[in-house]
Amino acid sequence: MPTEREQLIITKAAVFDLIEIFESNSEKDSYTVEEIKTILKAYLKEVAK
Repeated sequence: MPTEREQLIITKAAVFDLIEIFESNSEKDSYTVEEIKTILKAYLKEVAK
């Protein structure tokens, strides 16, 4: 089980990954709730591999 500090590092890395995903599509200024859900679900599936 990760320590509290390790969990914080993991959380920060995940947030950074998600920021990169959202910023990678420079043609898009905003996302719908459904688009965000789809992106988050795809991210979680990939991380779980």
